[in-house]
Order: sequence, then C-alpha cells, then structure tokens
Amino acid sequence: MSETVGGAALGFAIQELLKLVLGTARKATRFKHSLDNLESILKEIDPKIQEIEQQNNELGRPQSELEELSRKIEEGKTLVRKCSKVGILNCRGKIKLRNQLEELHNWLTWYYKFVMPTLILRNTNDILKKVSEKQQSKFPKIITGGRLEELPPHLPQLLGSVRRRSHLV
Repeated sequence: MSETVGGAALGFAIQELLKLVLGTARKATRFKHSLDNLESILKEIDPKIQEIEQQNNELGRPQSELEELSRKIEEGKTLVRKCSKVGILNCRGKIKLRNQLEELHNWLTWYYKFVMPTLILRNTNDILKKVSEKQQSKFPKIITGGRLEELPPHLPQLLGSVRRRSHLV
C-alpha cells in the first residue's frame, strides 16, 4: 500500500485492520483482551474517518492531515500479523506484543477523543462559513461612504411601504 493513504483508502485500511483483528482474535486467544479493545476503538473510528474524509473532499483539503493515522493503521496491521505468528512458549514476545497492542489502542483512543473532534469541528465551521458566504451573496448591495454594504433582505420591502405611506399624506 502507498505511504500516503487518502480518500476512501484510509477507511478501507481501517476495515482491513479490523478484519485482521477479528481473525487473529479467534486464533491467538492469548491476545484476546488487547485485540477486543483494538476492535472496539476501530469500530468507533471508522465512521468518523469517513465523515472527515467526506468533509475534506468537499472543502478541497489534502488528505495529508490523516497521514499520521494511516501510518498507525499500517503499523497496527503489521503488529496484528505478528500476534498470529508468535509461538506459545515465547513469553517475552507475547508480553512485548501485548504492550505494543495496548500502546496502539491508547494512541487510537487519544486520536479519537482529541484529534478527530477537532478536525470535524474545523471542517464543519468551514462548511458553515461557505454556506453563509453563499447566502450573503444573494442579498442586494449598496455603496455607502465608499464601502460596499449588504442590505438586509427585509429593507427593500420596508422602504417600499414607507414610500407608499408618504404618497397617502
């Protein structure tokens, strides 16, 4: 897989890691707890990543801000593959892998709780700004004192009613 994972490829990579976790959890029962933890965080991350990718595409943002996550997903795949190959009598290897799985889980949890909400909030804010700019461009504009100003949508109606009243007097 390429070094930079962009677009829907990151969602695919997460799904691939999730499949590896599920398959390995059945075979390597000595890592069951760690793999179950990893599975649960991956299931939580996946829909949020899809949301971030969709927003990034709408805003024309590069997918490079998700590079760190994609690198960790690739490391996770390698780590889970190692779990299925570790020998029964290799206690040191099992402990090392279990610790690495816990570190990966902790990093993914941190990313999910702190980084992803920030990305979603920023993207949502930018989308709202774009919508607001489109709405404002629909209002008529006047020049006052050398500045271009927006007219509120109800002002022309209000001015029209004032003019009609002045004719009655």
